[in-house]
Amino acid sequence: MWQIQYLPVSIIHGRYDCVCKIEAAYSLSQNWQNSQLTIVPKSGHSAGKKLITQALCSSSQAMAKFWQEQQ
Repeated sequence: MWQIQYLPVSIIHGRYDCVCKIEAAYSLSQNWQNSQLTIVPKSGHSAGKKLITQALCSSSQAMAKFWQEQQ
């Protein structure tokens, strides 16, 4: 993983996600130096929920900006 540590990454996890454990998202965030963990309240695993969708869109826009700046 050290080869990609410089990449910014957004880790988005629904507070009430019963499919994926929050500990995995937290552990990844602790081991990825350039990461940002967002725990989305009132959300589970589904990307179809409003707050998760907003977090995903925001993260995608930030990543697009990062890649534009790299060129």
